[in-house]
Amino acid sequence: NSNTDMDFKWVTSDDANAIQNAIVDAKGDLIAASAADTPARLAVGNNGESLVADSSTTTGLRWQDSYEAGKNLIINGAMLIDQRASTTTVNAASGTYTLDRWRAFGQATDGVFTVVQDSDAPSLFTKSLKVTVTTADASIGSAQSYQVGQIIEGFNSIGLAWGTSAAKSATLSFWVKSSVTGTFGGGVRNTVTVVSYPFSYTINAANTWEKKTVIISGATTGTWAKDNSSGIRLDFSLGSGTDFLGTAGAWNANSNVGVTGQTNLISTLNATWFLTGVQFEIGSVATAFSLAAGNIAGELAACQRYYYRQSIATTPSRFALGYANGTTAGV
Repeated sequence: NSNTDMDFKWVTSDDANAIQNAIVDAKGDLIAASAADTPARLAVGNNGESLVADSSTTTGLRWQDSYEAGKNLIINGAMLIDQRASTTTVNAASGTYTLDRWRAFGQATDGVFTVVQDSDAPSLFTKSLKVTVTTADASIGSAQSYQVGQIIEGFNSIGLAWGTSAAKSATLSFWVKSSVTGTFGGGVRNTVTVVSYPFSYTINAANTWEKKTVIISGATTGTWAKDNSSGIRLDFSLGSGTDFLGTAGAWNANSNVGVTGQTNLISTLNATWFLTGVQFEIGSVATAFSLAAGNIAGELAACQRYYYRQSIATTPSRFALGYANGTTAGV
């Protein structure tokens, strides 16, 4: 009864039976069934898939395969792990690691920006990655680019089936805050052959946390790593020249990290840009954020797969085992 404060609704016994006898078939369609039918496919599909909601399908449901068990392909998307624990100055085109798994690129002779872990974050988050422009570059060369991003290991992105006719769409969602408003750009690309998907998002209000969602169609072309090498590169552009810019929303045969006509943060001295809650998942619907490894302990372990920092409290200090490789020396 919708007139009650609790918004309960009374149903008849016939209604209850109808609800109880509704099951889901192997294709994800709701079908009517009798009490004698066994709802064997309600939770598990033919190949071990589980049923999840997806508003982009005609039924509102889809089967989620086993590769989606850890749905977020981004490690440290909540910016909780910062083993280096220092302000990183970025002015090298070769790339500099900042917060764990997050790599930044700059230019040796022009603009400079810093990256640091910050406590400014939207609700449900406690940390963010903060960029501050310390030397502005108002005239970016065609072959220059400034960006922050993450490389997704090939093993972790196999479930997307990119590079095949069965390629699946992916959804990128994230929270961002900037002192500069306008249309910003980013890109998804591979590292084996040049294939990229530029995307755009809009900062509507200065210094305000905003959630953004980008749907990325499955890449049916290109060679995508399926081992422990670099699989997918996700980049957020802070300023890029024309060589790295393209049209948003379509795959192309270039190495784009941003979109034509984008706002370049690096052009404004002292500009700030914050990022957190980054999630890259299979499917065309943004679901609730989750840590890639499920909890903080797993997230730290996932980061330590790529980088482990050993802290030395005193000098001298023992920190590793060794062995003797002769009668007078050891390593």
